[in-house]
Amino acid sequence: GATPAYQWKVNGQNAGTNNSAFTYVPSDNDQIHMVMTSSLTCVTGNPASSNVIAMTVSNSLPAGVSISATQNSVCQGTSVTFTAFPENGGASPSYQWKVNGQNAGTNNNAFTYVPNNSDQIQVVMTSSLTCVTGNPASSNVIAMTVSNSLPAGVSISATQNSICQGTSVTFTAFPENGGATPAFQWKVNGQNAGTNNSAFTYVPNNNDQIQVVMTSSLACITGNPATSNVIAMTVNPVVLSVTANPSAAGTASYSGTPIIGQSVLLTAEAEDGWFFVNWTNNLDEVLSTNTSFNLIVSSCNPIIKANFSAGNTLAGKLAYFNNVETQIPTPYTDGAFYLQIFDGLVPASAPQQLIEDLPFSFNGLESGKSYTMRIWEETTNNLIGQTWAWNNWGGVTALDALIVSYMVVENPVLSAFPWIRPAGESGYTPFFRQVADANNSTSITSLDALILLYRSVDDPLTIPFPGGRHNFQIAGKKMTMLNEMAYPVAPDMFFVPNGIYMAASQATSVFYEAQLPQIETGTNIFNIYLVATGDLNASYNPGNPAKSLSDISFEGVIAASVGDEILIPVRIKDNVEIAASSLEISYNSNLLEVLDVIGFEIFNIDHKNGVVKAVWIDEEGRNFIQNDQILALKVKILNDISVGINYLEMLPGTEFSDKSASVLNDVFLTANYIETSPTAVNALSELELLHNVFPNPFKDQTNIQYTLSKAGKVRVKVFNHLGQQVKLLADEMQSAGIHNIKLNNSDLSSAGAYFYQITFEVNNQVITKRGTIMLTK
Repeated sequence: GATPAYQWKVNGQNAGTNNSAFTYVPSDNDQIHMVMTSSLTCVTGNPASSNVIAMTVSNSLPAGVSISATQNSVCQGTSVTFTAFPENGGASPSYQWKVNGQNAGTNNNAFTYVPNNSDQIQVVMTSSLTCVTGNPASSNVIAMTVSNSLPAGVSISATQNSICQGTSVTFTAFPENGGATPAFQWKVNGQNAGTNNSAFTYVPNNNDQIQVVMTSSLACITGNPATSNVIAMTVNPVVLSVTANPSAAGTASYSGTPIIGQSVLLTAEAEDGWFFVNWTNNLDEVLSTNTSFNLIVSSCNPIIKANFSAGNTLAGKLAYFNNVETQIPTPYTDGAFYLQIFDGLVPASAPQQLIEDLPFSFNGLESGKSYTMRIWEETTNNLIGQTWAWNNWGGVTALDALIVSYMVVENPVLSAFPWIRPAGESGYTPFFRQVADANNSTSITSLDALILLYRSVDDPLTIPFPGGRHNFQIAGKKMTMLNEMAYPVAPDMFFVPNGIYMAASQATSVFYEAQLPQIETGTNIFNIYLVATGDLNASYNPGNPAKSLSDISFEGVIAASVGDEILIPVRIKDNVEIAASSLEISYNSNLLEVLDVIGFEIFNIDHKNGVVKAVWIDEEGRNFIQNDQILALKVKILNDISVGINYLEMLPGTEFSDKSASVLNDVFLTANYIETSPTAVNALSELELLHNVFPNPFKDQTNIQYTLSKAGKVRVKVFNHLGQQVKLLADEMQSAGIHNIKLNNSDLSSAGAYFYQITFEVNNQVITKRGTIMLTK
């Protein structure tokens, strides 16, 4: 009819509108049909049902694609294949490759081309599936790194290419574009040699051809492996020239084959009327003074001369006068000693630098003539303050000052030192009179002994010595052989010092001169000896100080707190008589600050280096019994200390001697441990020692009064202004309470200042007090 009616049905249920068309989103297996009602009047089978349409609905899948490359870092000109891996692409996906956003390649899952640096490659894939999302799909982007190809190269150099036979040569390769780990194959005359190394060392033969083949470890490289330049070696035979000088004076020869680094034996023989002097090289450096010696060949054309003389020779050595005659170090880091001889005021030789362990030698001297010899030092800055002699004075202790005091009174003990007083003689040797004359007064007095005491503790007022006295005295002695020792006989040719001896003086302006004995025909031996001013017992060994024969041990405890000022008694361990005492003690400056030294009037505290030096002498000798105090250190405690910490150490400058001026080898000292724990401090606080002296000053008699808080051992001593003990007033166990000791003027030698010291000891805890007494007459 003209206006039929429609009823759509989905799965038997009415749906849609009265329309000949029906649109909706079906689900899988939906059944759709329609019932039509005709508008005609005369019609049968009305309404009429349509056929049924069964729906098949599939899920939509995401389209995707990724790509990979055979490599993304390549050398220029290298072909790279990119492969696409589709996801939900269907049976026949299509591909559009793109390079830097521009279409490239064909409709294929693989794309091969030669990329440029920084190219961006991706693909667009269109899936052939119907139910798919994100179609077409774009892949990841691969960025290409394309490197230019570099040329491999290598060159070599040699330390030298014209050498002496037997010389080792090092060849070094310099690779170009070799990469991080290039490989090297060295070749000698076309044959493989050496190891895989950029350097190759060997002993070449004449006309050897050396090159290297380098294989670069880089990827983008051309000309790999690379071959270097060729170095042709010229190897010269060693030509050793050995001549006699003058030629008529004798013969000079060698045995063996001269090869670099090996030795040949040189032999010289003098003709009648001549004598051999030395061997020298082409620089006139003395190589040996022996007629035969082994020469180590070090150059291609060594020129060696055997020097002979028909005249006379003066030879000798520079040494320190001691029991081993130590060689003086020259040259040293900043300078050297020099020697020259003069005929009157006219130089009879060139200046000669002295060399340790080699004798000096002056040739062609006139027989019967007496020459003047001059010795001096030269330094890099030409200042005395840089010379060896200025900086190496040493070896002087209280024992030397004691010997000087014995020289003043002509003590017979001096016969033990034959270099000072030779056997059977009453006077002193001229040289050691100079050594003893510390203040350059031309006489020996107690002042010289006192100066040496102060100098031995580094008192700055004695550096340099007063009166212009030099640090070292110099003398010579005529000998019969080079290796003959003068010791213990004193040198007898005194060198007179010249110049102003100050640190800022020019080194060359200070020198020493001596008139030599007459030159005799042949070889004259004259040794030169140095002695430190004040080293009367000739014990100094420059550069090799002896270890102290004394030691210090620790026992007992002093309790104190950080910040306290305390006295540390140092005691003699065994009975001994001492006439000269030199103490050199180091202390831990992180734990202690030394404020004063009790028992020694002459001392020096080196706060920077933590060293105390103290000295005294007593010609009468001081008797110490076991545990007697030899000194006390007044210290301030800076940090916590506990038992077991050895805060003091004996240094090599420590030396004790007896009245016979003999060194005592078995003097041992003890000190107390220090404990800063609160328990120990509380225990110490129970000890008290109050003291007073009255009248003071006094004329006839005075009283030293003290109060003990507990019973304990007490020592009361009186010292003069030099730190020498003059009276022992008490050394005994005493009870607690007040004690009074009388001191008479007859106990003291003369008017002046004295000081007393009271030591109170209870159970290894020690208190020491000190006071001053004035005697008037």
